Amino acid sequence: MKLTRLKAAMAAIIVAISATAAESADSTWTYVPKFNGVTRIFYHLSTTNGDSRFEVANARLSAGGNLMPWFEYFMQVDFCANGKIKPLDFYADITPTKGLKLFLGQMRVPFCIDACRAVHEYYFTSVATTSTFGNLRAVGAKAGYTIPGTKLYVEGGIFSSTDMADHTKWNSTMTYAIKANWATRCGLLPEVGFMSRVPGGAGAGVRVNQYDVSLSWKYSRLFIEGEYIYRRYAGSPVKPAHAYYGLVDYAFPLRARMADKLSVQARYDGITDTTSGLYGIDGLLLNDIEGYRRLTFGVTASKTLGRCFTAFKLNYEQYFDAITQHNQVVAGVIFHF
Repeated sequence: MKLTRLKAAMAAIIVAISATAAESADSTWTYVPKFNGVTRIFYHLSTTNGDSRFEVANARLSAGGNLMPWFEYFMQVDFCANGKIKPLDFYADITPTKGLKLFLGQMRVPFCIDACRAVHEYYFTSVATTSTFGNLRAVGAKAGYTIPGTKLYVEGGIFSSTDMADHTKWNSTMTYAIKANWATRCGLLPEVGFMSRVPGGAGAGVRVNQYDVSLSWKYSRLFIEGEYIYRRYAGSPVKPAHAYYGLVDYAFPLRARMADKLSVQARYDGITDTTSGLYGIDGLLLNDIEGYRRLTFGVTASKTLGRCFTAFKLNYEQYFDAITQHNQVVAGVIFHF
């Protein structure tokens, strides 16, 4: 009789502990997915020849959440990237221990600070020239680790070098990338990175090695950022290429029905004539990246309300040394939830 009572008491204690643990776990995570979306709509007016166009630059929807306290997932599709549907991100995120995250799936390659910025966080209606070298998504695996006791973050991975639109192709060459940044107390964020890849996979191009350095500084209402990428073509006589930019943003508080902040911005960026690293039908590297310098001025009126964000942008872009680019005025609206 006493043994039966003891077993019942132990069972009650186990149930109580399990319920407490479940309640504690439920308080820190949930399997219910979170949905987000962002749309950017612009009007372009060429001051070079008077032509104009409307553009839906992005219409992205994403969903993500926790299946376990240590297991997350994320999915993102752009339903109108300049008129095209693009599947962007589909990956799992595992946290085996504090400070360490493992990613597996289709995702952004860790390289270039401007390319890694969310589209609703762009300071201008167009990305900087460094994104020409750094904007890459691929299928693979990467790890991110924050060094204990510091704000030093390191992220690196290995990815398929073939196009992410076809995951069935075998690869004899892979893409490698790593970056590291340090968030300082004074608002400075230095970052360095390296990426090596063969565009299109073995036989389709030459191995491209890129080195990236950037520095951001946030102080009160002022934000300053600069980035430089040095690009080399392994075993090729093609001379190295360069991409760079510097930007300044200053924000004023605003009391208006449709805006609570007014920002003024300026950016100077450039890129040299070079190749994407792909071979043409004649077996020679394509000369398919046009070099230019550009000066951009912008004004942004934005408002944040809970999880929702809206912004109205007006930019002017002045190009130098460009053949195909148009000097233009760009006006648009961005909304994110």
